Amino acid sequence: MAAMWELEGRSERVMLIDEPDAHIHPDLQARFAEVLCRVGERFSLQVIVSTHSTSLLSAIGQFGGAKASVVYVDHMKQNYDAKPFDAHLERTVGVFGRSRSDGAAVRCSDPSCRGRR
Repeated sequence: MAAMWELEGRSERVMLIDEPDAHIHPDLQARFAEVLCRVGERFSLQVIVSTHSTSLLSAIGQFGGAKASVVYVDHMKQNYDAKPFDAHLERTVGVFGRSRSDGAAVRCSDPSCRGRR
């Protein structure tokens, strides 16, 4: 799909992936995250992944680096903020898992998408 967008010359590219970790072993989730980040970088995609997996979330932070952000979904709120995936968040996710709310990882190839609601 990304290659087709490249050929068509589309400038705005968003890929939404819903819970890819549902049937993937945690070791393969890390490899999947690496592929997502490489494809996102190569084809200038904004890749948004919804997940409950701390393994996948941590791997996206590791491979996405400064371009990865996290949105924790709390159904009591009306607005959500993307938070940069910094070293503190990487340690927190790796040790404690997600927060009390459901986690959603956002891998953003364009820094201007951070903080959108």
